[in-house]
Amino acid sequence: MNCLAWCFLVARYALRVFYIGTNYFGFQRQTTKFKTIEGCLFNAFQETELIDDSRTFRYGAAGRTDRGVHALGQLIAFSTSRQTILGQLNAHLPEDIRCWAIAHVPEEFNPRFDALSKHYMYFLPYEEALNLEEMRNAADYLIGTHNFKNLSKVNHHVNPIRELTLLKFKKVNEVLHFEFIGKSFLWQQIRKIVTVLTLVGRSLMTLNEFKKLLDPSSSPKKGIPPAPAWGLLLYNVQYSELNFTNDYKIINEITSHLKDEVSRLSCLKKVFNEICKGIY
Repeated sequence: MNCLAWCFLVARYALRVFYIGTNYFGFQRQTTKFKTIEGCLFNAFQETELIDDSRTFRYGAAGRTDRGVHALGQLIAFSTSRQTILGQLNAHLPEDIRCWAIAHVPEEFNPRFDALSKHYMYFLPYEEALNLEEMRNAADYLIGTHNFKNLSKVNHHVNPIRELTLLKFKKVNEVLHFEFIGKSFLWQQIRKIVTVLTLVGRSLMTLNEFKKLLDPSSSPKKGIPPAPAWGLLLYNVQYSELNFTNDYKIINEITSHLKDEVSRLSCLKKVFNEICKGIY
């Protein structure tokens, strides 16, 4: 088959990917033996022979999540002449990684640069001592375009200016539920914002000290540590005019797996509570 004929058979796909990041060293493939989400995906691509040629596969992802971060709506794209069936792909993936929706996309589609916005959630245990009103005042100040150099982990080659279009939180039972929406985010930006909002809520940082963090000419004496990765979820990546087909059999598999995990963790919580009581 000549190159021209082969090109007519190639289709480009976008897939929505769910994963629980607890057991992985982040999303991005690594040259080491450490297990990553992307590494598992590429293993599945190879097992299902989706990769015709590494040069024409043109794989891309909407973003890279850190070690321990989870996703419901991560998005990947690739071009292939093979028929893409989600069930076959998932058969070669661990149970905590699933491709659950698919769309045909234009050949020029880029999952990173064509994203309109990214929607993240963060979940933090609630503390009675937190001043939620002061935290909201600080959160409101972050809406808009700012220099997040002091609230991210970036080198001097990366532009630290980002726009936050939404930052809100609410208390649900004993958990603070944060939502962040923006076109793009810097490395550890969300987790560091959660840290400083918590410091404000604990009265360990004043609003004026908080505002100074957005002044790139000033740097905190001690770096801002990021909040734990286990609370962060990449909920959705928004695009214009992409028509996804959801695979509801796979969606049911995901929810069933997560319900089992919730039951297991509920029992584990009781075990830990009994250990705390019994140790005294």
